[in-house]
Amino acid sequence: MGETSFIDTTTTKIATLRQSIDQTLGRLLGEQGIGRLAHHIRYKLQSLAPESGMLPAFVSLNEAVNGTGNASVDYLPDNANAADTAFTNAVAAVAEHLPALKDQHADLRGASVRIEAECKDLQSQISNIESQKSVRDEWLNSFVNMLHKNGIEADILYEVAEIADEEWRDAIERLLGGSRDTVFVPANGFDLAARLLDENQREFQKVRLATTAKLLRHSTSQRTGTLTSVLTSENKLASAYIDMKYGSVQLATSRDDFKKDGRWLTKSGLFEDGASVTVLRPERPKIGKNGLQQSLPLLKHDLEEKAAELVGIRQAYFEFDKLITLLSSFSTVAGNFADQDKVFSTSKHEIIAGNAKVREYQDLIAAKKEECDTTQIDEEIEAYKEDLTDLVNRQNELKKTDFGYGRDIEDARKHLDGSVHLLGSNAHMSAMNEAFRINALNIHSDLLKAAFATLKLRWKAEGGLKDAENALTVIKNKSDSEHRKAQDYLSKTSFDTKTKIGQVLDSLSGRSELPEEYSVNDHLYPWAVTKLELLKNHKLIDYEEQFEVTKKRADELFKTSFINELASKFDEVERQINSLNAVIRNTEFLGEKYKIKWSHAPGREAFHRVVQHENEISTAVAGGGLLMTTLDPEVQDAMDEIKRLIFSSDEMFDLDEFTDYRKYYTFDLEMTNELTGAKTSLVERKATGSGGEVQTPYYICILAAMSNVYYGGPFKNLKKDDGGLCLAIFDEAFSNMDEKVTGQVIDLGRQLGLQMIICGPSNKKITMQRNCKTVLTVVKSADARSTKIFAEQIKDKARHELKILDPALKTDAEIAVLMEASDRA
Repeated sequence: MGETSFIDTTTTKIATLRQSIDQTLGRLLGEQGIGRLAHHIRYKLQSLAPESGMLPAFVSLNEAVNGTGNASVDYLPDNANAADTAFTNAVAAVAEHLPALKDQHADLRGASVRIEAECKDLQSQISNIESQKSVRDEWLNSFVNMLHKNGIEADILYEVAEIADEEWRDAIERLLGGSRDTVFVPANGFDLAARLLDENQREFQKVRLATTAKLLRHSTSQRTGTLTSVLTSENKLASAYIDMKYGSVQLATSRDDFKKDGRWLTKSGLFEDGASVTVLRPERPKIGKNGLQQSLPLLKHDLEEKAAELVGIRQAYFEFDKLITLLSSFSTVAGNFADQDKVFSTSKHEIIAGNAKVREYQDLIAAKKEECDTTQIDEEIEAYKEDLTDLVNRQNELKKTDFGYGRDIEDARKHLDGSVHLLGSNAHMSAMNEAFRINALNIHSDLLKAAFATLKLRWKAEGGLKDAENALTVIKNKSDSEHRKAQDYLSKTSFDTKTKIGQVLDSLSGRSELPEEYSVNDHLYPWAVTKLELLKNHKLIDYEEQFEVTKKRADELFKTSFINELASKFDEVERQINSLNAVIRNTEFLGEKYKIKWSHAPGREAFHRVVQHENEISTAVAGGGLLMTTLDPEVQDAMDEIKRLIFSSDEMFDLDEFTDYRKYYTFDLEMTNELTGAKTSLVERKATGSGGEVQTPYYICILAAMSNVYYGGPFKNLKKDDGGLCLAIFDEAFSNMDEKVTGQVIDLGRQLGLQMIICGPSNKKITMQRNCKTVLTVVKSADARSTKIFAEQIKDKARHELKILDPALKTDAEIAVLMEASDRA
């Protein structure tokens, strides 16, 4: 026992040491260890601009410590002191720069929220302008709504004013700036409006409320050459406001007017206020009916810029987020080490010492095992194993026996509980007892009488009761009565039977074929059996004649329906392929012409022979078909083979195998080189062709098949109102095909009447612009939470010019001419 205890204790120590070593290695070199984190942080810092100041420290640490994430002793740094120095510098760099990074991260978050709100506001303004709704800023709309709830109607300057000369719009929009949002209220509502503004100053700091009383007292006059001559309003208050503030502003024809008295405004946006010249800040148009429509392109441009800015900010935010997470993890792992200055030196020493201690413990265990003589114990263990095996085997046998007994008991129970028809069941025994009781009461044979007499004598000899003797007498009398009834029934039945036999003999004229005194068993029964056979044989002949007539009609129906229908399908297949080939052969792909080939499917030759014969006969006799001729031996053999294939199968008949005309053909695509005339099939091309050479035939097959499904042949064969949507959608399309072949394939799809939707990466955008009418660019946000789609409608002329610019579409001779011209220039 002492040796066992020592071995167990030492094994536990080894496990504890190994766990400690693995934990230390994980912190240094594991997936979440110092080396791996330093590797990630280094390359994340290199991807960010401007550099935060931590990069040199983590470059040194990454070069000193393995960053593969392999937590093995073999990957510990050779120079532990250099690793310690790099680690200490990295910890110090994180402590110095992490707070600033977190501040930048928070600023990016704030900027993202702000720009996102601005984008939503721009989208709302664009939507309102396009739907001809109000485009007031949110703060202004809130103030007007508050006035409306208090019974005050309000007007906004830019909504009630108009610019008479559009050439002056930009200058006027600049000059008025925020004054365009000035709010006008009736005289009886001004005091309440002013009080509400005063009570809600924080919310409505931007609001400008016109002083109604002063405006009503103002005498308005429109003066030529001033701003009031081009900025007007039918609203009395707004007109007075414009005249009071801007009536003296004169419209300058040149900068020389700045030298004259008064205030001057130029069309270019310079404003001379009487003492100095100022460049007015550009403003988005909003005055009058035309102002909002003119601001729509500017709003969309601003939205695109804001959206792009938002994408960049979000991308930077998420990159900073990842970096901060990595740095936080690094700080957490670093904090697990007590000696921050000698992390790698101390840890490496502890790991080496720990491994040495493990080996020492292992040697002690091996030595202890050698000291112990365990021969007797091993023999006892082997004996116990044999006994245990015997016990297990015995247990399994008992389980099998017990299972068998249980099954027998269950079978017996089911048998006893079985139906009345199951021999030996309780129900069967009860039924038998009841039947015996009933029969015993009704039996009236001589044996029963004798039995009763014997029973009576025995009972008398034994001193039986008088009542019992009377009961037996009653039974005897009743038995005699039942016996007489049975005799009467037998006589009547025998008479009726003979009468019916006579009637049958008379109907079949059979009396002359039987003796005058005949026996039912010896004479009548054999005669009836013979008569029955004769009647059956006579009827069978009629059936055979009817069968032959029906068979002949079935053959004729099979010929006229199935074969004729099959012939029609075959003709349609060949017609459609010929029509598709007429379209495909007009385009050359990679110096080759394409052609769809078809041949008879193996095992279906008999069908084609019969159909060919049917077509020949149909032509000769003006559509009479197979019914108009007797089949020659070869065709008859083919017809018999078809019937055998269809009707003689032992397996369940699959109608689709014989009604689907595609089962009767094999298809391939033949490619002919225009220069050499060499022919190659698609099957051969798949094994040897390049990417584009293999991919191009597949697209041709797919386009031809889809056109055939939609139209039953080429699009050009359709009537005016035929056809439909006819979509052909491809994802990651034309990946191995060059520019020229891609354009040819798209053009082929157009000739086949297909409306193509093609999805591909951004590097295929130029190709799509040169060949498609509409190009949608889909841009997903950095956080994958939103997607924007930009549409381009490309006219035929633009596509043509784009194709002209593409060198891939020019011949070698044309390229040589262009290069020569470029050299001369």
